[in-house]
Amino acid sequence: MPLYRSSRTTLIAFSKFLRRTIGKDIQFLSRSSFFSRLETYFSEMYPGFEEGNPFENPEFYKFPYKNVSVDYMLVVYQMDDRLGLLDIAEKQNMSYARFLDYVINHAYSVNDELNYIKYSIRLGPDRMYSFFIRNKDQDKRPVRGQKRK
Repeated sequence: MPLYRSSRTTLIAFSKFLRRTIGKDIQFLSRSSFFSRLETYFSEMYPGFEEGNPFENPEFYKFPYKNVSVDYMLVVYQMDDRLGLLDIAEKQNMSYARFLDYVINHAYSVNDELNYIKYSIRLGPDRMYSFFIRNKDQDKRPVRGQKRK
């Protein structure tokens, strides 16, 4: 179960376990928007993540990229073809700057093909991540009284 869905008691117990056993506190990571953005990748990169046990099959849970880092993932976390873009960056051994250029051009070309602005390029709200691509289709929230689609 994702941490944000856990009860307060479970989170407190988990935090105490980590502090006492490992010596680190995970709350700085798990309570940030940084973690919630990365968490969106778990189901795609590691199917059956919640049912599996990383201690029994550690090879399955290894990070699949050598060149691509978490910074790359934060840029494209709202894009529909994000894993494909990360694979391209890995195969072409792209630097972060080259990847940003590639993704921004890709987002604008998708907007041109669809003839409306689906992706907008945004500057990050703080210094943790510079740019990210925002999917405007995901931002549509129902107005009060309307049903969700």
